[in-house]
Amino acid sequence: MISKRMKDLMGEPSAIVEGHLLCASDPYSTGNPRGYLNLGIAENHLMSDILVPYFQNHFPLEKEDFQYFDLSGLPSVKQATSKFLTKYLFIKDMNPENLILFNGLSSACECLSYSMFDEGDLMMIPTPYYTGFEYDFQKRFGVDFLKVKLKPENRFQHKVSDFVEAYESCENKDKVKAILITHPHNPTGEVLEEEFLRDIVKFAKDNRLEILSDEIYALTRMDQGNHRSIYEFAGDYREHIHFMYGLAKDFTLAGLKVGIFYTENPQLKEAMSSLTYFHCTNALTQRFLEQFLSDYVFLDEFIKLNQVRLKEVKNHLTQSLPDMKIIDGDSGLFFLLDLREYLPEQSFDAETKLFQKLLNEHKIFLTAGQDLGMEVPGYFRLCFAKAPEIIDEFILRFKGL
Repeated sequence: MISKRMKDLMGEPSAIVEGHLLCASDPYSTGNPRGYLNLGIAENHLMSDILVPYFQNHFPLEKEDFQYFDLSGLPSVKQATSKFLTKYLFIKDMNPENLILFNGLSSACECLSYSMFDEGDLMMIPTPYYTGFEYDFQKRFGVDFLKVKLKPENRFQHKVSDFVEAYESCENKDKVKAILITHPHNPTGEVLEEEFLRDIVKFAKDNRLEILSDEIYALTRMDQGNHRSIYEFAGDYREHIHFMYGLAKDFTLAGLKVGIFYTENPQLKEAMSSLTYFHCTNALTQRFLEQFLSDYVFLDEFIKLNQVRLKEVKNHLTQSLPDMKIIDGDSGLFFLLDLREYLPEQSFDAETKLFQKLLNEHKIFLTAGQDLGMEVPGYFRLCFAKAPEIIDEFILRFKGL
């Protein structure tokens, strides 16, 4: 009954999905004090008191929405999204017709995998990376990663020299098609600097590579700085730079499954638009999105309050555990936790044993470094945008390691 390709997919479940499902089977609560602490999933649980009443009072719907529509996105929604991206992400000269809506950013990534790459093609990706990219790009359509090893002595900060090193050492340069970056970076929270953004565009142009820029954490910053999209530095290479965004992180709306893709490449636009037949965003969600992204008074207040709450939770966590070693870029919903001192030896076998100890003995789920594509064992991603009682319980359990 089940195809071979599906058996292969089912046989290699995503590490974060597997951990999430385990935690969901026995979650911590004040009524279940020995349940699992899920600190491995980048979700924000700090703003539901603001979002729920807003959502309940805003359900716009037109009679046309009960029928079929342009699956790449309603024109009015594309207009509202374009204006939002210009106002809050400072992306200039966007053409709303080049925006495409998907049911989540993972769907957009997989559609890029299907549209841009043949099986065995290479995509440059800096490590550590968001482990979900392995599922999004590799599992069904066979894109291979050319890993760019960011250096621990540089706190894993992006340097174009690391990309040059990885590219020059690649034996199949003709197979390298694109570069994937996340800005701000997942899992370190690094806000990519202007110098790097300029350099990576030049590097891509010199080697005729496309750039995929995932900017889904653009407004989840705690340094109160303005986001500077890679498009600001694109110059005459803009047609080869493709932008991704969504509502799951900055606005904590992961359950709505909204992915936003933008390209000025006509062929890629046509290809990605055709795939919305399988991955469209429903009309009800789009109507809410149109109103939500146009409500600038609400958005201004939400963004500021979200940043304040994130900062408060992270400060409480780090101040309560002053000896905890972290790599933190002051953005995103996470940081890298350095647990190398807890390894009896510096190996990924030892890291796996520590991961299992955390999960089975202390019921703490973190994302292990090996699942982030890391070359150095002992690092874990910790997602801290959780309810205060979750963080307090983690502090108690971590002290008992």
